Amino acid sequence: MLMISVHLIGCSSTLAGNCTKSAKMTLVETILSTYLPSRSQHSLRLSLSQDENGCPQLNTGLPLPFTVSFSYCEGKIWAAVAVNYPIGLDVESRFSFAEQYPYHMFLAEDEIRTLTGLELDFGSAAAAAWSCKEAVAKSMQCGFSTTGPLDLKMMGLQVDKNYFAVDIMADRKYRAVSRKKGDLWLSLAGPTMN
Repeated sequence: MLMISVHLIGCSSTLAGNCTKSAKMTLVETILSTYLPSRSQHSLRLSLSQDENGCPQLNTGLPLPFTVSFSYCEGKIWAAVAVNYPIGLDVESRFSFAEQYPYHMFLAEDEIRTLTGLELDFGSAAAAAWSCKEAVAKSMQCGFSTTGPLDLKMMGLQVDKNYFAVDIMADRKYRAVSRKKGDLWLSLAGPTMN
């Protein structure tokens, strides 16, 4: 069974370190309380660590292999938790992708042409594309430490003004889905099951 949950918690971006760590733990506890019986919550030994690539590792003391992904945008922390599924999450603002942004650093020429032809403004489409690619890299559990955004090839794009979904080829096929929330694009990604 696949369980995915996304929650938002605000944390001032000027307070790094302790605020971020406590906000992450609050998010994880909130998400897990949604799915676990109350008696199981009390017996959890929750801790967060990072692997050699900087990917978060959620340790619960349970035999279930939870995966967790975090994203930071506009002073807020977003989190996604899944069971038995390598999930990736990224949140990006369309304002991060202004006209002079070096799009060729993360989009291939054919991807730029495809995004240019969409009904979305290009900055918003670029934010969604970047968010999808970064979510895939997080799902691969390497981030952009061992693969680059140009190594992730977008195909089969489905778009409307509030929705952006794309298949992305990397070490295997991934699916990334992004929803617009105000000026933000929130993307979840993971490997396809087929």
